[in-house]
Amino acid sequence: MLREEETGDQLDDAIYRRNRKVEDKLDIKINEILANNDYKFEVIMEMARNSVLSGEDEYQAMYLPVNKVSNMAFEGSFYNLLEIDSLQLDKPWWYSNFNDAITINNALYSAVGGSHLMIHDGVRVLTFNEDMTKNLGLEMPYDLVREGKWTLDALNKYISAAANLNGAESAEWNNESKTIYGMTNMASTLTFYFLGCGVDTVISDNGVLKSSIGTSRWYDVLDKLSTMFTSDDAKFRAGFNGNDADPTQGGYIYAFMNQRTLFGVSEVNKFQRYRSLDFEYGVLPFPKYDENQDSYYSMMYTSSHVAHIPITNPNPEIAGFVLDALSYESEISVVPTFREVAIETKGLRNGESIEMLKIITDSIVAQPGSLLGLNGSINTDLSNAVVNHTGTYASIFAQYEDQIQANIDNVMKNWNK
Repeated sequence: MLREEETGDQLDDAIYRRNRKVEDKLDIKINEILANNDYKFEVIMEMARNSVLSGEDEYQAMYLPVNKVSNMAFEGSFYNLLEIDSLQLDKPWWYSNFNDAITINNALYSAVGGSHLMIHDGVRVLTFNEDMTKNLGLEMPYDLVREGKWTLDALNKYISAAANLNGAESAEWNNESKTIYGMTNMASTLTFYFLGCGVDTVISDNGVLKSSIGTSRWYDVLDKLSTMFTSDDAKFRAGFNGNDADPTQGGYIYAFMNQRTLFGVSEVNKFQRYRSLDFEYGVLPFPKYDENQDSYYSMMYTSSHVAHIPITNPNPEIAGFVLDALSYESEISVVPTFREVAIETKGLRNGESIEMLKIITDSIVAQPGSLLGLNGSINTDLSNAVVNHTGTYASIFAQYEDQIQANIDNVMKNWNK
């Protein structure tokens, strides 16, 4: 959030100037207290909870991992941001797609805007090897995205063309083999694809949370993914996730950077690592289910840090003015600099991918089930069922139906009570 001085780095300088502008405009001084430098979320949350429990006016605002705050919200630790008049949450510098999804019982405790870059830095994307695409005689998929035709069927065409055992006895990972995979994923987590196809476990309907598991759309998506993501033929590989750059285990980032896969999954913050690549790569949103789907949907990092005002602050309207000004100024200067310099110029290499990145970040949506801890392990179990081709979706939905509904009922009862 803060920079001590201008350093010549364009992003650092944009953040520095934003903060000075807000300070001068509001006649305030912004001080930042970091919980730690390692993003250990339990430390951050313990620090926040202890501060509120002390009753002292220690912090005027808190940026906390959004998927860790529900218990504090139940405890009445935060102001309802909808009641802070100085926050203009209907303005474009606040991200309504996200904020609307976690507005429950007319209460919003966590708000996302442009002031903290983690929402942009952690968004999930598909990456693909442009050189490999050309060598396979395939068209670049950018026009498919623009025309709304980037679908599961389209992705399947590409990964089918790329998959090649190249003489290996099996598609098992071996760092010495020449097997080329169509897609290398983050372990067996397919939540990105679920959301991209427009299905989620919990939805918000005008501030009322509802379970959405077990719909016909869910079954269609799961069946399609299971048909596509086959491993014996090297079309799909659940890459090792413990160390994403591990060559022995075949980390998903390692596989992509070493041209062992046509497609990979990444976060925006990995782009800096890709500057050393000796091949051209591109970025795409996760595909739609089919062309009838109205939009692409992108998944944020669920532990992104977002704004809260603790109940111990006796002047929440002042905090609202500051948060609003930071988000406004960020959308004018910091976010464009982040995209154009820190990511686009230093990380991405072509105008098409820069265009795709905007489509991706503009389509970020919240997942109430994940953000509020309502899901249990259903997404993992469904992902495993797809990857292992067990077809046990109905039993998984049945297993989690009561648990998810009970979790929803608990939130609806205790949110803004």
